[in-house]
Amino acid sequence: MKFLIFIILSVSFALPLNAQNSWDETFTALQKATNNDQLELAESLLEKALSQAEETYGKKHEAYIYSLHAGVKLSFKTQDFEEGLKLASEELELMKEVTFDQQTQFYIQLLNFISQLNFQLGNMEEAMTFSKDYMEVLNKEDKNSLNHAIAVFDYASLRYQNQEDDALQYFQQVLPILNQYISQAGSQYLNTLYYVASLLQEKGDLDQAAEFYDRVIGITQDNNLQSSELWKISAYQRALIYQESSQNDKAISFYEILKTQLENDDDTDRNLYASTKNNLGVLYQKTGQSNKGESLLALGGDDLQSQLNSAAVAFNKGDYTTALALYSIANDSLSIENKADSLQSVKILAQKALVFKQMGKLDSALQLLLSVDENILSNIEGESEEKALAYKNTGDIYLDLADFDSAELYLNKSLQQFEGDNKFKTEIEIPTRNSLGVLEQNRTNIDKATNYFTKNLQLIEKTLGKETVEYANTLNNLGSLSLENSEYDLAESYFKDAGYIFRTIFESNHENNAKVYENLGTVAQSRSRFRQADSLYRLAEKTYVNSLGENHPALLNVYSKLALVKMGEAEYPIAEQYFRKTLNLSKTIYGNQSAAYADALSGIGLYYQNTGNLKEAKNNLLSAIDIYIEKLGKLHPSYVTSIENLSSIYQSEGNTEKALPLLNEALEMDSIIYGVNHPKYATTLHNLASLYLANEDFEKAEEYYEKSLVIDEKVYGSNNPVFASTQYNLAVLYQKQEAFEKADSLFSKVSKLRKEVLGVNHPNYIFTLYGWGILKQVQNDIDSAYTLFSESVDSYLFLFKEYFPSMSESEKSAFYHKVNPVFEAYKDFAIENFQTIPKLKEDLFNLQLTTKAMLLNASAKMRNKILNSGDQELIALFTSWQDKKEKAIQYYSYTKEELTEQDINLDEIENSINSMEKELSVKSNLFNAGFGSDSINWQKLKQSLGPNTGVVELVRVKKSLKNDSIIYAGLILTDTMDEPQIAVLQEGRRIEQKYFNAYQNLIKFKLMDKISYEKLWEWVDKDIPEGLDKLYISPDGIYNKININTLYSENLGQYLLEKENIRIITSARDLIKTDMKVLSNDSTSLATDSTFIAESDSLSITEYPSLVLIGSPDFSLGRPSDEMKLTSQSTGLMRDFNGGIPPLPGTKLEINAIDSMTKANNWRVTKYIEKEANEILIDSLSAPNILHIATHGFFKTYDSDKKISGAENQGKEENPLLRSGILLSGASIGLAGGLPYEDSFEDGLLTAYETMNLNLEGTELVVLSACETGLGDVKNGEGVYGLQRAFLVAGAKNLIMSLWTVNDYTTQLLMTEFYKHWTEGDDKFTSFRKAQMKIKEEFPQPYYWAAFTIIGE
Repeated sequence: MKFLIFIILSVSFALPLNAQNSWDETFTALQKATNNDQLELAESLLEKALSQAEETYGKKHEAYIYSLHAGVKLSFKTQDFEEGLKLASEELELMKEVTFDQQTQFYIQLLNFISQLNFQLGNMEEAMTFSKDYMEVLNKEDKNSLNHAIAVFDYASLRYQNQEDDALQYFQQVLPILNQYISQAGSQYLNTLYYVASLLQEKGDLDQAAEFYDRVIGITQDNNLQSSELWKISAYQRALIYQESSQNDKAISFYEILKTQLENDDDTDRNLYASTKNNLGVLYQKTGQSNKGESLLALGGDDLQSQLNSAAVAFNKGDYTTALALYSIANDSLSIENKADSLQSVKILAQKALVFKQMGKLDSALQLLLSVDENILSNIEGESEEKALAYKNTGDIYLDLADFDSAELYLNKSLQQFEGDNKFKTEIEIPTRNSLGVLEQNRTNIDKATNYFTKNLQLIEKTLGKETVEYANTLNNLGSLSLENSEYDLAESYFKDAGYIFRTIFESNHENNAKVYENLGTVAQSRSRFRQADSLYRLAEKTYVNSLGENHPALLNVYSKLALVKMGEAEYPIAEQYFRKTLNLSKTIYGNQSAAYADALSGIGLYYQNTGNLKEAKNNLLSAIDIYIEKLGKLHPSYVTSIENLSSIYQSEGNTEKALPLLNEALEMDSIIYGVNHPKYATTLHNLASLYLANEDFEKAEEYYEKSLVIDEKVYGSNNPVFASTQYNLAVLYQKQEAFEKADSLFSKVSKLRKEVLGVNHPNYIFTLYGWGILKQVQNDIDSAYTLFSESVDSYLFLFKEYFPSMSESEKSAFYHKVNPVFEAYKDFAIENFQTIPKLKEDLFNLQLTTKAMLLNASAKMRNKILNSGDQELIALFTSWQDKKEKAIQYYSYTKEELTEQDINLDEIENSINSMEKELSVKSNLFNAGFGSDSINWQKLKQSLGPNTGVVELVRVKKSLKNDSIIYAGLILTDTMDEPQIAVLQEGRRIEQKYFNAYQNLIKFKLMDKISYEKLWEWVDKDIPEGLDKLYISPDGIYNKININTLYSENLGQYLLEKENIRIITSARDLIKTDMKVLSNDSTSLATDSTFIAESDSLSITEYPSLVLIGSPDFSLGRPSDEMKLTSQSTGLMRDFNGGIPPLPGTKLEINAIDSMTKANNWRVTKYIEKEANEILIDSLSAPNILHIATHGFFKTYDSDKKISGAENQGKEENPLLRSGILLSGASIGLAGGLPYEDSFEDGLLTAYETMNLNLEGTELVVLSACETGLGDVKNGEGVYGLQRAFLVAGAKNLIMSLWTVNDYTTQLLMTEFYKHWTEGDDKFTSFRKAQMKIKEEFPQPYYWAAFTIIGE
């Protein structure tokens, strides 16, 4: 805003008089009346004086000229400037013909009068002409005098008012002269300072302008002139310079002082006050003081500026509907004033288009801006900021639409508005240059993009300085460019530098800080550092919510990224939550037909695709595609990405006919949008190649991989991980083509590149070793394969050791299952080649000991154990460890300068965290229990075995080089063996199908089974030494569903139950004792065995175990059966409970019998039956020594081809821990959809998932006297995912569970017989075996006596 200072010049002169008395008296009276402001009298006397002079002397006489001169002076007071100019003109003409003593003085004054009269009448050219004559005469006659200085000032002022370029030089010329007369010409001096500042500001020389404004402000404040116009205008302009230079704190300070002064002077009804308030409000918002900003901007009426302020507030809050309405009202106001085609209207419409853009209505935004261009801008000549803004917004929309040529055209038109103008428009020019950089980035013109961004940095540094928002934003752009180019360290450096600047400018909760956290999270995610990415994204989410509210569009990106991170960690329920947040928020803001909503649909489609629900994935993608076509057209990256994802779904379904056309269409679109040299085009080529490879169309696969490589090398160079990924796949292709030399060469190159670029512990490098090892195995280069496989496995185990201690169970699971194919391949290799390389036997056993069931104890549960340990020192250490890790996550976003400034040593913090974690492991022994330490190996296992004891570790392996082929191996070790032995069964697939089915049917139909031992066990049994006192078996694969004791050896004429003392364990690792005490022979008495929960040898023999008995639940709680219509379909259970769950009267007898028997032997027994046998009770238990539950069990098998609809149900269907459990009191009500108990959400079904959260740490034995409690999903190397796993995770050491539907009567007999022997002094394992032998005497078929099995040490 430009403010003009009008200077009224003072005029004084003395008249020499030698006239007759009549004129003399009248003239003297005229002077007196003029000086006394008796204007009417003066006008009358002037007329009389002129008449007397003309009558007495004639016009060509000095008396007449004196009279004219007095009249000119009088006209300034009467403001009759036209009359004054008429008199002055007449005087000037007469002076050419009349000579008198004071003629020169009169002439000089007259020139000044004529100049000012013309100025007052708006005749600027004439005013400047006479002012210049006046100045030049004084320059000759009275140079450097006060009058000369004032004359120069007057002339410069006129030049300034007329916007002449040379005004500045005249002000600068007169300033030192005025400085000499500052006491007499103080106002002219101050005004000159102001004018010089204003002109320098217009030239863009802000630093010098600021110096002159500071001088004006200083002088006026020293003289207490803050109420003067000059101080107010100078203060405003000084604040504006601070604002334009992004020195926001200083700008705010000036605006606040000015606002207060204007209010104190009651000077608020003017543009200066409105502009001050508006700029202050904008700055408050810009610096994170949103509430103050919104409050200030909202203080207004119905005027145009208030409407625009309110629109800006609504826009910044994400309330686009309100913003759109207010901008429309503002533009309507201009239409009423006939200003609809003005530049101000252009600015408003450009902002309105930006609202459309943010609402996802790109077509509406583009139509509006093109209409502005055609109907308004084409009719306005010259350059302007408003034009630049409109053109920039148009270019940005074309950029969003991927129309890069049109985007470039309009962005350059925006920049052209500043050509030839020395002023630097930070609000428009900098973002425009950054948009051009993004444009070139999309075209993969990396050098051009970098050039735009770096030049912008230089320009900003020169004009605004480094610690500015504009500089930080450009750093963010460079960071994004580096990230896309896989230069992660450089990207992180740029983002951290930007974060440092933002933190110096804004409060911690400002949205710009959130953007930095988001960017750093993207770097971490790109590096597969999911935990760090998760923490940074959550920090971004929190900051966005605090600064912008819960419904702002900025959250969409963060939610989407958090969802992808969680999906990458296989935390699918949490991933789904974030995908749904994205879906709901995009619908709320933009509606369900917007491109943003389509993006959210694509995201949740990706979730369904990764969780196997291809139907829902396809439906969501198809809906998204329809929206993309309508809103963006097919020539848009979002459409192309969605059809590529759809193609991958069809590919998963084996539908190549639908997958291939979509990829070909995507390739065509990529070529149009990006060109054929863009990495997006290369990615699609890569995907097509992979499709052809899967279809064994090797020729086309090779062609497309080669094309992709050419592009990747051109864009990224040959030392880039992207280039290496395509090379890796091409190597796999060559291997399939049996072009082994080519494959070997590529594997070598990829290995070298990934090792150098990513490091030896990066998963991609390790996976390369695995792939290369497979090739060497195919080539029968066993030694090389062994070297590669060993390094790969050792590196992955190192990563496990590094990552597992603090991972959640889902994080461990995702990581393990990603790596497990490598372990499987190594096991396959070892089993195939251990006779050639004997050390492979030891390696295989050690690997199995380390990895088998390693996921069993979740980190979350281990943390829970610590917090429930009662060890206050341990709990305090754990809490401190957590706090330090959280702080470290925040410190990762700091720059080196900030870390130094705040005296933060990250290395020391990380070392401290590691030390605390080691201390936790030592004190709690829990983290070590979750992962194997370096000491876990077969030698330690051997030392842990008791005398005459053996162990068989079963291993199921899917062969890597032969499709659909399964092998089993038995790793055998006794306390006397010098090395492990290996037994191998090649026909694994056959036993899992044919022979296992036969085993099940023979059990079910109670038939004598004389074939299962030969087919299922003899292959390993023949290598187990005879005469062992005890044999531990750790099952894998199908053997988790087989009770080994039921196998009948026809040669021996007996069941294995009778032959050997077999113990089933989860993993042979469980036998390795950390204190290296050798396992006993279990010949301990009842008192010793019943006090197992104490580890001290000082425990008194009189301490007997606590036993909790739960059974005979009241499933309906007395409610009528017709209220509970239950079927296998409605319950989702494997068993049919039509008409209600049947009662179990036998369980009541069982519970009562055990209660009496154990109490008689001084056991501490608590019994809960009928209504008391409920889920609430079980949740409240705290680690009883023994927990016995007698009820119905359930397990539902999972049919991936018959998935139930709905995301929530889909998760339940797929999770085995939600498909298995036991039924307790009120279960019939829960299965019918109700809740049995008031003030509780428990439904009477205790699932395995809920069981994991029970507090059973220290519980020696859990007995599940129920059907099918041992069933679950068998996961290779991990055992049974169901109740078995759940109770072990909850802390139970040993389990008794059932493998098939049990007979109520024989179950009662088995359990009472088991407790009978236990209370009589046998250990629990011997007691259980004796109980089974007893039942076998009356019921010889295994169906009756072998349904239950005991698992544990």
